[in-house]
Parts: sequence; structure tokens; C-alpha cells
Amino acid sequence: MTDLEIIRLYLEKQDSTFFSMLYTKYYGRVYAKCIAILKQSDAAQDAVQDIFTKIF
Repeated sequence: MTDLEIIRLYLEKQDSTFFSMLYTKYYGRVYAKCIAILKQSDAAQDAVQDIFTKIF
């Protein structure tokens, strides 16, 4: 399933399972970018949480 299909299904069904699929797929990449920018694990984890909360 493509990301666009997952997003479409999430928007149609409002089922958090679809959001979880994207979270699982992209968490590592988002965290890596945050740690590269912020240089602190705690701050990076907080930033990742904020990012995904805004997306949700």
C-alpha cells in the first residue's frame, strides 16, 4: 500500500491504525533528522512527538 493510499484510508475511516502505519514507517527518519538538528536525544524525542501530534 502506498503512503497516499494509507492517508486516503485514514481520512475516510478515521482509523488510527493507518496513522500508526505511517508513524512506524517514518519515525526513524524523523527522529534522525531531529537528532541531527537538536543534538540531544530528549529534545529530539520531544520534537518527533510534537511533529506527529500536529500531523495527527
